[in-house]
Amino acid sequence: MADVCPLCGGSGKRIFKSIHGQTEMPKTSVQWCLCTKSRIVSDSPDCRLLAYLGDAYPEKINKELVLDINDLGKNPNLLITGHFDTFRLNIKGVVMNYRFHPSQPRIYCCYAIDLLRNFYVKQEEFSMSDVEQFELLVFSLGTKEKNLQLNTVINQVVYSRLKCRRPTWVYMPTVQLNECIQEYSSELEEHFKQYKKIRIEADGIITDRSQSKNEATNFSL
Repeated sequence: MADVCPLCGGSGKRIFKSIHGQTEMPKTSVQWCLCTKSRIVSDSPDCRLLAYLGDAYPEKINKELVLDINDLGKNPNLLITGHFDTFRLNIKGVVMNYRFHPSQPRIYCCYAIDLLRNFYVKQEEFSMSDVEQFELLVFSLGTKEKNLQLNTVINQVVYSRLKCRRPTWVYMPTVQLNECIQEYSSELEEHFKQYKKIRIEADGIITDRSQSKNEATNFSL
């Protein structure tokens, strides 16, 4: 028998009480439960990086992974190392936070090879506007299969989003970029010098190596 969500009792929805912004009168509203949001995000075609996480979502999201959707230029670009599945769970929590926000910012999470396949191979002409449309782009390096165009495409994507000041979060399975052979280029290494480096530990806590501090906040939507 499948486990029943303790938050909604299996209904997939929750009832919330709040104050109406204009009348200041109490009101009730119905929202998707966390369990439903979790399944929607895991199954989203825009979040291939998060596939197979199923119903799992994090109990905490570190404050480093807060997105200012009102002023995208204020968000740092992140170069992330550490435990891969903990990284993915944290990103899933971020997507769950913002996917159902009234402004519905577009977040794309994928593997590096997906950027080439979905925005280069599938169309006759690769336009940077295709990857600039997302309020947040998250992708992971470490492609195993050989592709001579991949490093060029990844460099173009990173450079384009730096110019348009839209945040990009990149996961590296190693602390040395040159070990990500298929994606590596000296130009990409230069671009990453403008990125903030953080590391994700297997216990779900994210450590900011540049400031040597460890702060986590409860996951809530």
